[in-house]
Amino acid sequence: MYNIEKIKKHLGIQILFDFDNVIEALNFGLDNNLKVIELNLNNVNFSEQITSRKARKEIADYLKKNKIGLQFHALEGLSFFIPGKDAQNFAVKSMTKTMQYASEIGAKRITFHLGIDMSFGMTAQKLKTYEVYPQYFYSLIYDALCGLKKNIPPNVFLCLENVGGFRYPFVLDLIPKLLGRRFCLTLDIGHINRFTGQDWKREYDFFYNHRKHIKNVHMHDNNGEWDQHNIIGEGNIDFKPYFEYLRDSDCNYIFEVRPKESAMECIRRFNKLYPK
Repeated sequence: MYNIEKIKKHLGIQILFDFDNVIEALNFGLDNNLKVIELNLNNVNFSEQITSRKARKEIADYLKKNKIGLQFHALEGLSFFIPGKDAQNFAVKSMTKTMQYASEIGAKRITFHLGIDMSFGMTAQKLKTYEVYPQYFYSLIYDALCGLKKNIPPNVFLCLENVGGFRYPFVLDLIPKLLGRRFCLTLDIGHINRFTGQDWKREYDFFYNHRKHIKNVHMHDNNGEWDQHNIIGEGNIDFKPYFEYLRDSDCNYIFEVRPKESAMECIRRFNKLYPK
């Protein structure tokens, strides 16, 4: 049986556009007794701020003095599926820099996306590039992720999320070869809920089979039609089976619901649904 008190000790929210300053976002978390804040670096102010050595030191000093965890959601839109070594090198260098900043600051976990492959119209059907050149793209993605894995600092978990190119069959085959030594997974429960039948079972089972590598969980609700990122209770997701198979996992639980008022409503509903 899952331990709800353990989950609450690792419960937090993602901050995207609500603040212009990292310290302000962390203060909000402290004021509301949150255990962790996930900063989404698509907030241009956050991503610019952490490039400053002075700002990184200020954030690191803050975390040493205050009992709140910090983690990053890396920039979305960065794709590892663009052909060519130059593009791959850029993606790896960009993520490596983010990991280095996180390490300096004390942000323990980073969630990232692989991006998506290009899709081309081919007389009433769509064809992705990797379907034409499967071995090329297998090597391209595998080499890039191996490069990333070598660069993970000893105090950071790099967590790949189930979105976009994560679902391509060849990617699902290569991910298990990379898991371990701080290369981990982010389980987004809302993303799984968009599937039905064998598609749902494939992704649910994948995370169950590799549950010891899950270091971060994104929680939000939807009705299965699209990725609504609703407040919990405003959809049809049953979170209990996930809590059950995560009961021995070392992960944070992040309400990825925006804006912050909606995320805090998730916290209120969660505490009501799962009392002590």
